[in-house]
Amino acid sequence: MGRIFTLFLVIAGAAIFLFAPIVQEFNVFGDLGSKKLAFSLYLFGFVKLAGGYVTSYRGGVAVHLSEKKAVLLPYSGMNEERKKFKIFRSFRLISLETSAETGAEYFAGAAVTYAALKSFLALKGALNKSELKLYLTDGDALKVSARVVAYFQIAVLLALFVRFLIKTAIRRIKEIWKKEKSTV
Repeated sequence: MGRIFTLFLVIAGAAIFLFAPIVQEFNVFGDLGSKKLAFSLYLFGFVKLAGGYVTSYRGGVAVHLSEKKAVLLPYSGMNEERKKFKIFRSFRLISLETSAETGAEYFAGAAVTYAALKSFLALKGALNKSELKLYLTDGDALKVSARVVAYFQIAVLLALFVRFLIKTAIRRIKEIWKKEKSTV
């Protein structure tokens, strides 16, 4: 009887681990005047995973994770880096809150961007989960803040990882076959 109960606990624990939602909160604040973008990433809303700010430099973008550590991303390699982030498709949106404060100079662009974002969210069925605010202020400021709360499941990430491994193995096998055919 003890073994069956232990087996049940192991199976139930594995199911909870694989399928329980893991909630992440991503906060971002950008100011065009200072040309900086600050960000923070939290797990379950209180465990800080990462934080820092992003600045531009000649030829790329610098992501500052601390005062002494920065990651330089050149503009030339961003298209290849973008392809690596397909994992974000496994995240599901819980809520989105954005707020933009803009002067007359940037108002038209900000209004068009907000209208496009509202249309996109409506198409995805996430408009009722979002709160978009646009404020017109004096001066030529453009400040944007956003809070995105999303969740993912370990099972989905494992499935994506297995898919990646299979694609990599198939690509390697094809490369080996091409080498063998070219040597024959």
